[in-house]
Amino acid sequence: MNKKFWKSLFVGLLLLLPSLGWSATYYVTETEQGGGGGAAYATSDSLATFNTGAAPYDNLDDDTVYFCDTIRGTITVPDGGTDGHVVMLRGDYPDHAGIITGADEIEEWTIVGETNVYQAACDWTARVLIEDTTLMNFKTWNTDIATTDLSVGEWTLDTTGDLIYAYCSDGLDPDTHTMQVGVRGQAILINQSYVTVSDLLTEGSNEADYGGNIFINGAGHPGNVIIDNVESRWSANSGIAIGVNDTYYTSGSITIRNCTLHHNLKAGFAAVEDVGSTITEPSLIQNCTVYNNLGDGIVSSSNYWTIENNLVHDSGFFGLEHLGIHIYSPASDSGVGFNNTIRYNKVYNTVGGSQDGSGIGIDQWCDYNDVYGNIIYHSDGPGIYLYDASYCNLYNNTIYESCLDSAGDLISPGSIRLTGTGTNTNIKNNNVYSTETGDYAIFVVSTYFTGLVITNNNWYRATGSWYWYNTATGSDLATWNAFTEVGTDLNSDPLFTNAAGGDFTLKYNSPCEDAGFNLGSSYDDAFDPRDTTFPYDTVDQDLYGSGWEIGAFAYLGGLSGIVRDWDGNILTGGAKIYAYEISVAAEVATVLDQGYVGSATSNSTTGVWMIDNIAEDEYMVIFEYYGTHGGKSKIAGAEFMSSIDIGVP
Repeated sequence: MNKKFWKSLFVGLLLLLPSLGWSATYYVTETEQGGGGGAAYATSDSLATFNTGAAPYDNLDDDTVYFCDTIRGTITVPDGGTDGHVVMLRGDYPDHAGIITGADEIEEWTIVGETNVYQAACDWTARVLIEDTTLMNFKTWNTDIATTDLSVGEWTLDTTGDLIYAYCSDGLDPDTHTMQVGVRGQAILINQSYVTVSDLLTEGSNEADYGGNIFINGAGHPGNVIIDNVESRWSANSGIAIGVNDTYYTSGSITIRNCTLHHNLKAGFAAVEDVGSTITEPSLIQNCTVYNNLGDGIVSSSNYWTIENNLVHDSGFFGLEHLGIHIYSPASDSGVGFNNTIRYNKVYNTVGGSQDGSGIGIDQWCDYNDVYGNIIYHSDGPGIYLYDASYCNLYNNTIYESCLDSAGDLISPGSIRLTGTGTNTNIKNNNVYSTETGDYAIFVVSTYFTGLVITNNNWYRATGSWYWYNTATGSDLATWNAFTEVGTDLNSDPLFTNAAGGDFTLKYNSPCEDAGFNLGSSYDDAFDPRDTTFPYDTVDQDLYGSGWEIGAFAYLGGLSGIVRDWDGNILTGGAKIYAYEISVAAEVATVLDQGYVGSATSNSTTGVWMIDNIAEDEYMVIFEYYGTHGGKSKIAGAEFMSSIDIGVP
């Protein structure tokens, strides 16, 4: 063998090393190398060194970088990975959790006269002020501090005098608190592809226009970026933002999952004119908790996004036009707002006014979107609002108590509302309970009639008109079902288990059981009523009952559990099960729920049934089994009705 052979072999091995999983781990702090916390952490570099992209940060394939402790600065990711060789940016180094903040502490406050207002120097345009762990409310400057007239929890900015003013929540000197003011535009800026960011807390960014605490900047056309288990709060803009415009967009899938996005001045999550996702590389926002953001909870002007299993609540601001989940396009030729899926989310307490405050909205020029399996309740505007959107499907959504109109200026009633001009819209299997004066369970205008199909829904309102059809209003089901665009809908109390408490599972004998339309395998999953923690598990509706349910929850009926006697023997067909609410003092029992094990008339079917959705300390179970009565009390001190007890595993 000659030298050329050995040289070629050596070069080949070098090229092969990345694919063999060789990787490195680095540690970054704010300003200094070192800082204690173990041998590995003691070798940390500064954020400035990392951001320059100098070696070793110029080639990060397969590498992990831990960001340790509080870092007041912006992480600018210097290098991306490749397919199969991802760059990992983490904040969960033990005892040194990473906090990346766009804010700086501000001190040396002085009192203004004999008031509770204090001032400090601030020679930049600050947009957020945080008192300890609370975002203070901004009040616009009005000539001088006296006429601006701050109240408890408010702050203002005099840009002419380079002064910031604050009235703390306890009226005391801000120097007795930790006061942080927004300085930098972002906490993390990502221009690279194949990057995963996880287990970090980001906060306090000061960007006014585009961006957020985490900004995936479309200028670099990044793709295959994952943001996982990140908390983002107190941004002057959004918690997490993507894109910028139709020139700056991503080049592949983006995944946002398991994140908590809250108390941001605009949206919790925003994708702005992002056209990078495709049918083969879709993007995802999943299992996120999004709350108390003053703009939309989740807003996307993008294509091929799936928005699923998110808990979105208390979005918007009193009297302003915001939504819980919002698909929109800025113009008819923007090419965004298409082919998105919004499913299995729970959206409530959306605040807004005028035309908005909706739980979910598909806006003008946004076509080919699916909205299904969502729970939407307590919204100032419609539960679901379609405006000038075509080829959209609304399936198996549960909507309750829409159009609360807390601002008193609502001009768009309708728990499901279709206005503007749209074509080829399908509305099936939705369970809608309207409660508010002036609201309608369904509101549709004639410019939506082309290709419109409405069937197998349940529209309910206890009193008054529940539908608006073009200009006609009414409450007669036969009249509604006779309209050309309508098939066979229901108008009955859906018998939710506890709507006031946010439990929209179906009681026994609900008219919505087995009354839905079979939409095919793409839509056959519904929430499992046995799961009490969101995000709920789903079950295949084809496996339970004689048909699909109307609404977001399946009703498992005879198939939700196995009923056994207290010795563990399975009870088969013919056993009838009751759940009673017992008042021991009054010695009365009220039937809460009932159902059959297997068939009520045949003993040939293996029994599978369970009493659901009743608190353990509030009921007893009583059954008839081939004429034998038995029961199990769930109330201390109450007597069994016989010696035969049952258990529900």
